Amino acid sequence: MRFARTQKEDPEINLIPMIDVLLVIIIFLMLTT
Repeated sequence: MRFARTQKEDPEINLIPMIDVLLVIIIFLMLTT
């Protein structure tokens, strides 16, 4: 919901949640394997 708005105002803000998601996925993969 909030992403559509922030994308137009500040594209850089969109990178922060992306990096967070990537970190969570990496940690999850490390824990599961």
